[in-house]
Formats: sequence, C-alpha cells, structure tokens
Amino acid sequence: MSLATMSNPIAGPNLAAELWTSLRALAASHAAMHSVAYPHDAWIVLSSDGSALAIASTQILLEWNATSASSGIGTWQLIPASSNENVATAQNHRGTYFFTSDGFVCFGESSEILELEAAVEKILSPLQNLERRA
Repeated sequence: MSLATMSNPIAGPNLAAELWTSLRALAASHAAMHSVAYPHDAWIVLSSDGSALAIASTQILLEWNATSASSGIGTWQLIPASSNENVATAQNHRGTYFFTSDGFVCFGESSEILELEAAVEKILSPLQNLERRA
C-alpha cells in the first residue's frame, strides 16, 4: 500500500529536492536558535548535506534522511546518546515521511499533513522535551 493517496500524491523528485533543501535549512535554523536561547544545552548541526541532516545534543541525536528519488519516501529517527531513563523514550521516535505535490510534509505513521515549519517543530519537539527533562 502506498503512503500517498489520490488527494495527497507524492511530490516529484525535483520538487522533493527543493522542499528537502528548505526543510534542512529550517531545522538547522531551529537548532541555532535553540543554542542561542539555551546555551547550556546547545544543539550542534553535525551534517547537513543533500541526503541527510544530523543534529546532536548531549542527550540525543536526530537523523533526518532525504526522500528517496525512486520511492519519494524519507526517514527520520531520534537516537539516545545513553541509556538515561529520560532519553530512553526517544527510541520510539522514528518514522517515515514524504513531501506532497502541493508542498506539504506527510508523516507516514500517522498520515498527518503539515507545512514545513510545523513538520520541523514536530520532529524537534521530542528532542526539546527530552533535553528539558534530563
């Protein structure tokens, strides 16, 4: 079964590449602003290239992979840096997504459709919550 529906078709490769570039920039900007606001638990952008984005804190690593040119589907996950009880719940934070032909992000596990900014906030919110509890 395809993640896309007739009302939310998967974006073509060119549009998906443009949306991925925008999404990466937004996520990196969020990481920078978090580091300014909370210097004691700064986030570091480890990599941001054409195929992946990695943002790390002392507690957790976010890996967000670009959509595949063949399937149009990408993946993301939060990986705990330790077995700390507060961070262990991050193991449940992973999933798939795709860009729709009208420029939105659809998360495959929930079929939730969001604008780029909201999608970045959705992915980063568990990281923010884990950092504040640790």
